[in-house]
Amino acid sequence: ATWEARDNINAGVGEGGFFLATGGETKREPELNATLRAVAAPGAAVARPPADLPAAVWASSAAAVAR
Repeated sequence: ATWEARDNINAGVGEGGFFLATGGETKREPELNATLRAVAAPGAAVARPPADLPAAVWASSAAAVAR
């Protein structure tokens, strides 16, 4: 929305995955609506769904897409 603060939000890819920060002294780094992509390190473990997650939910997630 036009009334929302757009300057004190930041998102990106960190060592352990994605991060999101808002408020205070946070400064926007990627442009709004930018696509962020994390690439697994060579030899990284394959993502596994939580044991109690329905298979249909996992199948619709980005983690289930073969890369």
